[in-house]
Amino acid sequence: MFKASTFYHLLITMCLASFVLKSVQALSWTANGGCKTDWAGRCNNQCIGEASKKSECKGHQVFSGIESSNCVWGWNICRCQC
Repeated sequence: MFKASTFYHLLITMCLASFVLKSVQALSWTANGGCKTDWAGRCNNQCIGEASKKSECKGHQVFSGIESSNCVWGWNICRCQC
């Protein structure tokens, strides 16, 4: 059987964990330019440039990746996240 103090400690921990997860959710978007064959070598710089204009990304690390995502075979999009 739980003690009341253990229950309240667990409840507070769960509430704090929920708050922390909501406050650190990543922002993700597709870089301007759409489907291209030459994102390699450009995607990361494109994401950094676009992130610098987004207030949600200020002070956060920027990540990038290349995906096929509904493009014709051999073409890709650039995905950004901060």
